[in-house]
Amino acid sequence: MEVSLGSFITCFLTVLFLTVYVFVTIYVKKDVLYDGMKIVFLLISIILVRMLVPFNFSFTITIPSYTVLPPIDRFLFSFIGGTGIELAQVLFGIWLVVTMAQILRMILRQRKFRSYLRPFRVKDLTRYPRLYQVLRENDVADLPVYIVPINISPAIVGVFRPVFVLPRQEFSDRELYYICQHEIRHYRNHDLWLKLFIDLVLCAQWFNPAAYFLNKQLTLVFELSNDQGILASCSELQRMEYTECILKVAESRQKNTSYYVGLSFVDIGKSDLEMRTNYIVSEKYRPKKGRFLSMAAQYVLMAAVLVASFMIVPEGSSMQQEVEETTLGITPENSYIVKSESEYLLFVDGNYMFSLLYIPEEFAELPVYEEEDMR
Repeated sequence: MEVSLGSFITCFLTVLFLTVYVFVTIYVKKDVLYDGMKIVFLLISIILVRMLVPFNFSFTITIPSYTVLPPIDRFLFSFIGGTGIELAQVLFGIWLVVTMAQILRMILRQRKFRSYLRPFRVKDLTRYPRLYQVLRENDVADLPVYIVPINISPAIVGVFRPVFVLPRQEFSDRELYYICQHEIRHYRNHDLWLKLFIDLVLCAQWFNPAAYFLNKQLTLVFELSNDQGILASCSELQRMEYTECILKVAESRQKNTSYYVGLSFVDIGKSDLEMRTNYIVSEKYRPKKGRFLSMAAQYVLMAAVLVASFMIVPEGSSMQQEVEETTLGITPENSYIVKSESEYLLFVDGNYMFSLLYIPEEFAELPVYEEEDMR
């Protein structure tokens, strides 16, 4: 494997394509299919990781670039002054330091939030019989529950030690049921793991605006997809109840987000909330024919994009360099001519090359020796 800027460019272009695809799916087609979109974001994350590994593999198909990439390669891999250090090495060092700082920051924020939660754990869940009953119905009664005195969005936090966080707010039985159903679906669908993976990728992609956009859209997609799963078999009345529950939680949510660190799915703005409600009351969550074919087509497209990101790589290639590497240099320092009775013999680096009937103008500066003198 060799270092290549081409792999970075390929991954950047494929991520750009998938970003446009996500935007069109959510905001234009308005048809979020949970499993399909989950695969999309997983593939985007894999490609973003691949972007950080600038090497060509043995099976890579390279496409030569003679104009765009060669000057970029020369700029990145040139030495800075007389230091013997390449610019690419400096940029890699900066990226590594910032990435480590981002990961450390994420870990510290998680620890801070866990520390904040500790005093508010519900030690005896039977004190909250309605909540206990809903959790039992969903087989998660052993999930630690924390009821905090700030108005945050309900959420399940953590992948290794998941806990259920609720605001100290009065909810009806039906609202509590919808809230628990929604958060438990995040837990059971492994959304927390995918979100953690993408958060780690974002730590390494801190320089990439597309990564921040995709991270924000992932939060929205998870919410839309969960809504879709819960409302698949609901009546119109239940849809309205569910919508009212979402609006109630959003309206009471505290604006100060300093305590929200660690919560996975709370970053939903006003425009996203409006989109969620529009999705719920629209036909998007009704069962439709052809969903299987749509999902299959989406999988085929995603597989093709993933393969392309690994296999097709533009490679900087200088025609002049290739010519120089394959062209024999003939100079007075390494070449001379031997004059025989009927022809002139050309030698390069002491090796006979070919004979001439006369000495052409371009060889006029080469030294000429008599054949007798060379014996």
